[in-house]
Amino acid sequence: DVGPALLYATGGVALSKLTVEASAPGASFSASDTGVGLVLGGGMQIPVNDRLALRLEALHYMFGEETASTP
Repeated sequence: DVGPALLYATGGVALSKLTVEASAPGASFSASDTGVGLVLGGGMQIPVNDRLALRLEALHYMFGEETASTP
């Protein structure tokens, strides 16, 4: 606690699903992949009254870089 405000940090595992679809006359392509990464963040919460609070939060997602090529 910092006066009436609550400062906090957060982190954990992040999951992402990527789907790519492409088509041309006579051909089509589809691929999907699930990525696993890390998410870190922090924020601040300030009470307005007994039942309401304002919150500001920022999250940063980190996934590995992937590349794809087409023939």
